[in-house]
Amino acid sequence: MTSVDEVWVQPAQRAGLRSLGQQTELLARVMRFGLPIGAAFPLTLFSFGLATARGTAGSALRAAAVLLGLVAIMTLSILVWHSRRAKMTTAMTEVAHSLGGVLVLDNLGETIGWLDRCLPWPTRMSILLPGSMGARRWCAMGSVAACAVLVSVFRRARIKSTSPVHRIDVFVSAANGRHPAPEALAILSQRAGPLGFDVVATQGGIHLSRPDSDPGSFAAAGFGPLLEAASAALR
Repeated sequence: MTSVDEVWVQPAQRAGLRSLGQQTELLARVMRFGLPIGAAFPLTLFSFGLATARGTAGSALRAAAVLLGLVAIMTLSILVWHSRRAKMTTAMTEVAHSLGGVLVLDNLGETIGWLDRCLPWPTRMSILLPGSMGARRWCAMGSVAACAVLVSVFRRARIKSTSPVHRIDVFVSAANGRHPAPEALAILSQRAGPLGFDVVATQGGIHLSRPDSDPGSFAAAGFGPLLEAASAALR
């Protein structure tokens, strides 16, 4: 199976991915809203049937216990899911604030728009995966020292044959399209390595990546200076 990091996408191909990604994200929003409601209806019918099958008080109590137990499991699952998402949203909100920019959630169109404006060259497919029922994307867009910056976090759970993906991608684009000097790139790599980021020079910019989605990756003490070093490498 080909890894998403092995597939390169040309700028002209992004328009088709934008349309498909937006349809996928819209469907995911509808499903996230509709699934809990859809699940509650048959559970209620099941409990009602159990309660009225014999018409005894014991049957009613058993039905109520089953329904409450299932509701508790669903509620706990939703709370855990929202808690994990809230931690990343908080971390990325702070990143967006530090960049003087904005945070967008599950919006591949905004990500592609930034790439078209600031990095109009081939990119890996990993940055163009859409949010879906089992996947979420956070993107902070702003600037550091006159360099445009995109910080993307993508999480995808394992669903059937779909492999899980957890990754952080950071693109720093030079305003003048300058390619980073080898010595500047070496210095940046030394700073990025202890923080778990790989560094790759791209046409007119720098790509930092990390194969996880840990909110701790954006601790101000390390991540802010890393972005400043990346922008300095492009001046």
